[in-house]
Amino acid sequence: MVERGTHKPEVVGSIPTPGTKSMPWNVYIIESLKNGKYYIGVTSNIQERLKTHNKGLSKATKPWRPWKLIQVEQFKDIKGAYRRERFLKSKKSKKILNLIVKNKTKDS
Repeated sequence: MVERGTHKPEVVGSIPTPGTKSMPWNVYIIESLKNGKYYIGVTSNIQERLKTHNKGLSKATKPWRPWKLIQVEQFKDIKGAYRRERFLKSKKSKKILNLIVKNKTKDS
């Protein structure tokens, strides 16, 4: 029997509760193949999260499917990943995000 309030089901593509799994965290940028729009997010399972976006299970991205992955950055903890996500989301200009993506690709 599970005590009330102790069981938290994990939804495919959702972020697991911090501390429940020892895995890297990813900040990702996907691009809509429909209109070129970018979406930035954080996940511990990039393949499943991309499937979730492309199946239309995310309200924020459903109208602009399909999506392709254009960048992934790994972090050892969720705090670092969220910090980077906030930084990227603060760059509202697509020109700036394009420069970030191009520079990251050039560095690799």
